[in-house]
Amino acid sequence: DNFLKSIDKSSDSVPFCLWRAAFLVALQSFLFGYIFSCMNSCLVTGDDNSPSKCFDGTDSSCPKGSIYRDLQLSDIEAQLTTTLGVLGAWFGSLFGNNPAEQLGRKPTLLYNCIFFLLGSGLSASGSFVCLFLGRIVSGVGVGTASVVAPMLLAEIAADNNRGTITTLSQVMVTLAIFTAALISYFFVSFVDHGWQYVLGLGAIPAVVFLLCFKLIPESPKWLVSHHRPDEAFSYLQKLRHIDSSGQAITNEVQAMLRESRPASSNKWSNSNSKDLTSDRRSVDENRMSLSGEELKEKEVTWSDLLTHRKPLIIGCGLMFFQGMTGINTVIFYSTTIFSYAGFSNSLLGTLL
Repeated sequence: DNFLKSIDKSSDSVPFCLWRAAFLVALQSFLFGYIFSCMNSCLVTGDDNSPSKCFDGTDSSCPKGSIYRDLQLSDIEAQLTTTLGVLGAWFGSLFGNNPAEQLGRKPTLLYNCIFFLLGSGLSASGSFVCLFLGRIVSGVGVGTASVVAPMLLAEIAADNNRGTITTLSQVMVTLAIFTAALISYFFVSFVDHGWQYVLGLGAIPAVVFLLCFKLIPESPKWLVSHHRPDEAFSYLQKLRHIDSSGQAITNEVQAMLRESRPASSNKWSNSNSKDLTSDRRSVDENRMSLSGEELKEKEVTWSDLLTHRKPLIIGCGLMFFQGMTGINTVIFYSTTIFSYAGFSNSLLGTLL
C-alpha cells in the first residue's frame, strides 16, 4: 500500500491503475514481437546447413527441436512460413482500424485474441498445411495489434505521461523478440519437437489478456466521440491520480469534445459556468442537452492530414529508413545467417 501511494505522490508519475492497464494492453504488442520472431530459431539446421539431412537424420548435429526434423521444407517453403505472417499482418493493419472505430478499441483487442489463439494452435499442430495457415492467421492478429494497441495506449494516457505509456508498446515488442530467442534456445536445442512448443507458447499472452480483460479500460476518447462522456469520465477517474479533482477530469473530457465536435464541446462548456465537481451526473446532463446535429463527428480529410506535412514526413521517413536498414531480415533469419557464417551454435548467437 505504501508503495502504491508513493507512485501517486508526484503529478508527473504514472498511477498504478494506468500502469496496470497499459501493461495489459501492451501484451498485444508483446505478441507482435513474439509471433514475428519465434519462427526464426525454429528454422535451424546442423553443421551441414542442409534441411534435407536434418529430416532424414543423416546430420546428427541438427538440433533436436528443429522444424526440419519433422517437416521436409524447401528453402522457399521455409521462407513462406515467415512471409505469410507478414502478409497476414498487412491485411490486419489495413482492416484493423474499422472495428476499432465501430466497436471500440477494447472489444477489438478482445476479438483479436482469437487470431493469436487460433494461429498459435494451428502453427504448433505439426501439420504442413496448418503451419502455413496458422502463420497467416497469427499475422492478421499482429497487424491488428500493431494498429489498435498503440492507439489505445495513447488514448488512456494523460498528457504528462503519454510518451512513457506509448513507449511501452515498443519496449514490449523488443522484450518479446528476446523472449522468443531465449525460449527457442532451450526448447529447440534440448527438446524433441521443440519448435511446436515455441510456436504454441504464443497463446499464453493472449490467455493472460483474456483473463485480465475486465481490468482494461475502453478509450475515453472513443467513448466521448460515441456520445458516452459519462463512461469516459468514470474511466478517467480510475486512470488518473487519486487526488485528481472532478474539475480536472471534466476539463479533459471537454478537451476531447473540442477535438471531435467543436460545437458540442462549446455548448457543454458554456452551459456550466459554475465550478464543476467530480459528480459524474454533470457530464451526463450536459450530454443529454446536445442536439443530434451537434453530436455529428467532424470528418478528417486527406487535406487536413497534409496540413501537417513536417511531422508526417518525419514519421514516415523514420519508418522507411528503419525498414531499409534490414533489421527485419535479422529478426526473421538471424539464426540462418549465423549458421551460414560458420557459428557452431547459431541459436546461442541469436540469443546473445
